[in-house]
Amino acid sequence: MADKYEIKDMTGSMFKNDNPKNEKSASHAGRVKIEGKEYWINAWVNESKNGRKYFGLTFKACDGAKAHRIA
Repeated sequence: MADKYEIKDMTGSMFKNDNPKNEKSASHAGRVKIEGKEYWINAWVNESKNGRKYFGLTFKACDGAKAHRIA
């Protein structure tokens, strides 16, 4: 059995959401570790007024909060 993956400080991972629950669900999600504290990260692909695509992000402290499993 493999050991649990440990996120190194100032790094993280995001995965594509292949099973969104609705049209407002994040297109990508994952976890990051910043200065020793872990956060859930959600990302949406957005488009600016001039047509450039970009990621809109939200972060939430992992303090006992469960993430939507997408990976």
